[in-house]
Amino acid sequence: FDVISACFKRIEQTKELNCVVEVLNDAALDKAKAVDEKISRGEALGKLEGLPIVVKANIHGPPGTLVTAGTPALAEHRPTDVAPCLQSLLDEGAIAVAKVHMPDLATGFNGTSGLHGRCLNPVNTEFNCGGSSSGTGVSIAAGIASCGLGTDTAGSCRVPAALNGICGMRPSPGRLSTGG
Repeated sequence: FDVISACFKRIEQTKELNCVVEVLNDAALDKAKAVDEKISRGEALGKLEGLPIVVKANIHGPPGTLVTAGTPALAEHRPTDVAPCLQSLLDEGAIAVAKVHMPDLATGFNGTSGLHGRCLNPVNTEFNCGGSSSGTGVSIAAGIASCGLGTDTAGSCRVPAALNGICGMRPSPGRLSTGG
């Protein structure tokens, strides 16, 4: 519970970076309490039990959360399904704490969205934060969560990682489902 609470405190402290588009406070705190209870009962834990993660705003899930893809056309899009790549992390106990920023429809390397505005680099807000997984890169670099999900077709995960001083990885094509 304390780890997840610290994520929300950090989200509040870094609001000026504009990297979070939806805070998943209640659901994440409920899951954190359940993890604490499992630990106190000595139950088996998942491989990622209690790990806070952020999720790019074009990835479906957790159910009912924003999937805006950074564009005004999808400003209130809230699908109920969960992308397989996210579901596998949730199944192992990871806790989604926020949906995060991205440029319109994952196009652009500058972290600017017609819906959510400009995402800022935490090292220097005058520097480019990269894109299209701008919110994921900035959230991790700013200390909101230690890892998160982005998407990458032509550098969309790797560029923000490089520009924000973190590690980003694009799995080989076909290794993970691209559904959702």
